[in-house]
Amino acid sequence: MNLVMQGLLIMILFYILPSVGLAQTPKLPDLNGTWDITRDGDRRGVFRISQDGTKVEAIWIELLPEAGEKRGRKPGDRAFYGTLDGLTLRGRWNFRYLIEYKALCPDKWERWVSIELKLSREGSILEGEIPYITIELFLNRKEPSSTAQHRHR
Repeated sequence: MNLVMQGLLIMILFYILPSVGLAQTPKLPDLNGTWDITRDGDRRGVFRISQDGTKVEAIWIELLPEAGEKRGRKPGDRAFYGTLDGLTLRGRWNFRYLIEYKALCPDKWERWVSIELKLSREGSILEGEIPYITIELFLNRKEPSSTAQHRHR
């Protein structure tokens, strides 16, 4: 093989093939760990986020009265689930009105509503709104996970 052919082969391997999809895909952010939740400026509790690839789920582990007993929630309840796409998490949030409304409107007291949360570049804040309810959510990473911490709890 002459030098010109070797040069062309090297150019194809290093410049052309990576641009047609053989390049590495970007690493997904790691959301595993415990997160504080603040709504409308007030701390509401803590939940643990578990992530498997792009699938994400949050489970309440600590609730202050406004988010917990006043809304019929307890530790272990699912807070939200969704799919991570880059720095955007889209999914469903378990929304509940105050428990006193459960008897009045049992079919509407609790529902799963769409959410879209944006992850900060440093990976420590998720921020977004619950559409048409106008509740701002701020989720601050309390404790990142370690490999041992999020093995099948």
